Formats: sequence, structure tokens, C-alpha cells
Amino acid sequence: MDKAAGLAMIRARWKDIAPAQKYDVDFFRPEDAPGVVRLITEIYGEKYPVEDYYIPERIIAKNASGDVVTMVARTPGGDVVAQAAIWRTSSPNPNLYESGQMMVLPDYRKTFALWHLNKLVRRCVDSRPEIHGLF
Repeated sequence: MDKAAGLAMIRARWKDIAPAQKYDVDFFRPEDAPGVVRLITEIYGEKYPVEDYYIPERIIAKNASGDVVTMVARTPGGDVVAQAAIWRTSSPNPNLYESGQMMVLPDYRKTFALWHLNKLVRRCVDSRPEIHGLF
């Protein structure tokens, strides 16, 4: 699948996400991948600089390999309303991760979703000895 096909698939499944729902903050699960693509598409349109984030299978593969650790805020119905990620960088140390990709749907920007995601990022780094550092 390429970027165009990933976008077409997400747009075909597009549905409005009701505001003010409760959400849980948790680590990425493969079934979250379309929601991550939808979130990125809603925030960036087609201009996010990394094509992989428009293709659910690539997001799943990156998380499975450990190259990326994605965390999401997920509604009871499974909608992804916010996300954060850490990922391996181009550093000579493959266990040095960068933190970022913090995105929140507009209707959820007045919640504490990002604050909760930041706490999960910190717990993730503290609990995984393979992660030597974060910037």
C-alpha cells in the first residue's frame, strides 16, 4: 500500500468522532493504526512529512519492531483522539529515542489527553531498559 491508497482507505472509513467522550491512555495496539492515520490526516492533511504514517501496516510494523513506540488516547469505541510517540533516531546509539508526534484532535485539546500521554511516555522510558535516553 502506498500513501494514496492509505489516504483513500481512511477517507472511505471516515466518521465524525463525538467530542467530550471519556478516553483511556494506553500503548498502541494494531487496531489503532487506522485511527492514528485518521488523526494525522485530520491534523496535517496530506502534508505530514513521513509517508509511513498514512499507511496503517507500516505503523503496525514500526511499533512491532520497536523502532517506534506509539501511545494513544482511545475512546471506549476505539477512536484515537490523541497520540504521542518515541522513535529511534539517526544517532549512533540505536537505543536513543526522540520524543514527539504529539497530536490531539481539536475537540479534545481542552482535555488532559496530552498530559496523560506525556506521563505514559515517561513511564515507558523508565520501565524499558533498552531505551537508554530520550530527547
